[in-house]
Amino acid sequence: MDDTAARTKFGLIYDQHRRAILAYCMRRSGEQDALEATNETFAVAWRRIARAPDPTEALPWLYSTARGVLSNQRRSSSRFARLISKTGSLAARSEPGPEAHVIRRQELDEVAHALERLRPGDREILRLHLWEELPHAAIGDVLGISENAVNQRVGRATKRLTAEVKRTPTRAPSRRAARQGGTE
Repeated sequence: MDDTAARTKFGLIYDQHRRAILAYCMRRSGEQDALEATNETFAVAWRRIARAPDPTEALPWLYSTARGVLSNQRRSSSRFARLISKTGSLAARSEPGPEAHVIRRQELDEVAHALERLRPGDREILRLHLWEELPHAAIGDVLGISENAVNQRVGRATKRLTAEVKRTPTRAPSRRAARQGGTE
């Protein structure tokens, strides 16, 4: 691939998918880490531009790349935190979790808390399915599993999330207030 074609292909991929990748990273890390992960994701895309899918089909590939970049960031942060705790010379920094970006409205609070109680694999597959709105075949590409496995995992994760939401106490007006027809 010549330099002009590579630049054109990368430009199209970047323009079409930058916001989706940034949003994906923001939902999984703090703002600064998300910006860094987004930049690193596109740096990887540039280095691998000859093997990158066509711009219209590149989003699952970019999600997979971003997932790896975020995993590397988390491992690096964990190593840093362990080093800090061993040395005791610096305070470990704390980043807001993904729930700070996900919970934008009060009615999503219960679902977000239930989601956080799920296993990491269940959380990731539900995020890719519901928030990123990827088709099951694309989720399979991101996670490196078959479409059939995605179908099964989405079904099981959805049932687990439903069970967790049912276990969560509601924040609606109390039953006593509802029976009296008023609010507290």
